[in-house]
Amino acid sequence: MSCPYFWPTREITKEEWLKKPRMPLGEAHMGLCKAAAGSDYTPTLEDAKNLCNPGYPMECTRFPKGSPVHACRFAVVRDDNVGRIGVAYVLEHDHSPSEHGILEFDKEQAAFLPPHSNAIIDAQTTAYVKVYLREKSEAPAHAQA
Repeated sequence: MSCPYFWPTREITKEEWLKKPRMPLGEAHMGLCKAAAGSDYTPTLEDAKNLCNPGYPMECTRFPKGSPVHACRFAVVRDDNVGRIGVAYVLEHDHSPSEHGILEFDKEQAAFLPPHSNAIIDAQTTAYVKVYLREKSEAPAHAQA
């Protein structure tokens, strides 16, 4: 579950975080905090590790009070191995679903068609799919069957 205001821009390297836990975007990312409209903020590495990537960042001073979404979850639910990947998303509030759906990723266009109405969710889902595709390409052939 990542913070709903976190816009991932790059993965955190192994050198930056030696023993990272499993992350909601597939890997830990650095990025931008978009909690304050029109005012992007670049979190520190520690904040990205402890607040932005895991979600539910209630102790974050930038997290809006009364936010309708506290965290985002993603999972690949379909991969036709040709052109489309179905990704389920769940937006949570107080550990309960507040919105959910399936987004269709077009491999040829490298984009969701149509994109999610929230550009941040679209960016997070795209980051998740990029990690998924990389890990799939690195997996042994017998693991992909």
